[in-house]
Amino acid sequence: MEVFFNGEPAKLVGGNRTMLQVIIPVVPFPEAKASIKLGMADYQVIGKEEICIKDKWLMVSNDAPDNFVNYTGSFVIGSKAYFLLLKDAPEQNELMVFETKTLNWESKQLEVPLLATSNVTGSSEKGYLYTQSENNNFWEYDPNIDLWTKRKKFPGKNRDFSVMFSVGKYIFLGLGNDQNTPWEPNFSDFYRYDPIQDDWEEMEDLDFGPSSPKLKMACTVVGDKIILSGGGSFGVWMYDSTKNSWDRKNDFPMALSFTSGFSFNDQGFVTLGRQVWKYNFQDDSWTEVDEVGFSYRYRSFAFTIEGKAYIGGGDAIPPTIWGNPTRNVYRYDRPSF
Repeated sequence: MEVFFNGEPAKLVGGNRTMLQVIIPVVPFPEAKASIKLGMADYQVIGKEEICIKDKWLMVSNDAPDNFVNYTGSFVIGSKAYFLLLKDAPEQNELMVFETKTLNWESKQLEVPLLATSNVTGSSEKGYLYTQSENNNFWEYDPNIDLWTKRKKFPGKNRDFSVMFSVGKYIFLGLGNDQNTPWEPNFSDFYRYDPIQDDWEEMEDLDFGPSSPKLKMACTVVGDKIILSGGGSFGVWMYDSTKNSWDRKNDFPMALSFTSGFSFNDQGFVTLGRQVWKYNFQDDSWTEVDEVGFSYRYRSFAFTIEGKAYIGGGDAIPPTIWGNPTRNVYRYDRPSF
């Protein structure tokens, strides 16, 4: 006896004359539906109706053209998500594009310098890259002409694991540390970039005080508020872009690094592994919500497009193995809140 869901074989684990027990294949079900076909010897039976897949997070793609692990982040323009992929040689670096309307992928050579501790963000029309160099360290990407353009140099010192996000027309960049001197205090300076004027303005500092370097903090942008968390510590800070002010918030449940933040339904989220936490603005607390997929993943991407949240890529972490890059993407279809 064989059982297929949308043509993919399921694992038969038990049954009797009236029932079969199977494990549904871990494959994309972008429409949250599946047709069932039974096969036995030369006979086949096709179900009259499709069944509904009720996963909270629904796999919508598993055929990315390359492994995509989050070193630098991603940015969104329109219905597309853009990922900058660091390879062993600079000429192999990629810009990978995921079109959420068709679930199709495109890959092209990345024409600008990229480091493991670079950072990216996007506005409504352009993408922006900060990469540590003495001269050409800030770039703007125009998807309409597929062109990277050098913009005015970032005014602060070169830094690793910077914090970078966009609010409205502005790009914010700063903080971070110097990985060449690992126990150097974290940078506290913070800047705002105006793409129209091609100019930088220094904003309110955020002094972390005496602490170890922050490693890849998560930025969660909700309206004009930004929730900053992770980096290997429990600390959480909120930036109000209308007031240009930082406030310390209650601690995160765990000290994590290389987390990813995203907003969804005007709420803020952070993810790592299979876990997802929602920030509660009313009482300044965190609640763990719906888990993602079946593999724990490290350095994954998280982004929101047209009211839908997505998590994908990264290194899947089986219990005894590190470094198993994944090529799948999950969409948040049935949140429990």
